[in-house]
Amino acid sequence: MDRLSIRYNIEHVGDIVVDLLEKPVDLAQKFARGVALTYDIRELHKKRQAALKELGEEMVRVSAVDPSALAGAESIASLTSQLEEIDKALDAKIKEREENVPVSPCCEETATQ
Repeated sequence: MDRLSIRYNIEHVGDIVVDLLEKPVDLAQKFARGVALTYDIRELHKKRQAALKELGEEMVRVSAVDPSALAGAESIASLTSQLEEIDKALDAKIKEREENVPVSPCCEETATQ
């Protein structure tokens, strides 16, 4: 019976090694995806700030010329739709990170801030 067990283990050593490595590799992939998402989120925050600044500058420029034209200015509508697209992308990335990326026990405290 002992020989069967040894023979079985030798025949299936590849399967055993793959099973042992599968979980850490999956976890490493998830953490790497989390890092990529974090960079994407930071970049989207920067784009959002730039879009808000540009929107504010355009609103000041339009209102200086004609305050009543502020509501109908196409440039403001365009900038507003651009800002909404950035917000949607940002929300999607944050949601994906929260749903799919595990939080390391050492990072739980900083992840909630």
